Amino acid sequence: MGIRAPEPWIFFVTVRMNGFKPVPLKSLGREKAHMISFLAGPSIVPAPSNTNLGNAGVSTRDLFPRDGEPVDLDRVVVPADQSPDMKDVKVRDIPAIIAHPQKSSVANTDCVSCHTETTRRMQLGIPYGESRFEFGGGTSNLDDSLLARGNDLQINWNLRNFGWFPQDVFQSLQPIATATHRTANEAADSAEFINQRYFQLPPPQ
Repeated sequence: MGIRAPEPWIFFVTVRMNGFKPVPLKSLGREKAHMISFLAGPSIVPAPSNTNLGNAGVSTRDLFPRDGEPVDLDRVVVPADQSPDMKDVKVRDIPAIIAHPQKSSVANTDCVSCHTETTRRMQLGIPYGESRFEFGGGTSNLDDSLLARGNDLQINWNLRNFGWFPQDVFQSLQPIATATHRTANEAADSAEFINQRYFQLPPPQ
């Protein structure tokens, strides 16, 4: 939820046990909520401790500029000796890893990462890397018209993975449909699973 229009964004997971209760998350050091504010710098609290690469992990926190310095897309964030693929993982590889539903999940990845992988890729001009999720089962790719749009600030503030967001957060609350690569990948992964498990369709070649 965005507490004030349009931020800060605060994410949390709940379970229904005599009402809805927040769940401590491993990727947040057992904290129960995750916040991002662009007006504050940007500020992401708490710092993630992801494990989406086995014992190591990546987050989109490395895709935001810090202390006025530009993002170095070629900086190594996980060295080859700690990487499951035995090759250096660089900052430019992070969005594809976060958007991959078989690598990153709520069990090993922080909230903000899953809600910013597409917009950070857009802002930094990062194409899909070698670790991208491959669609199967005839599922189509995401229509680019559904990606966040507007100026840099409006794109940053749109953290909706799937749903509607104001076309202009400053002048108009007219909502527009919006989606992310993470959502498209999860939908394609689910469709392929359902087709094979419940309809016994052969896996895509």
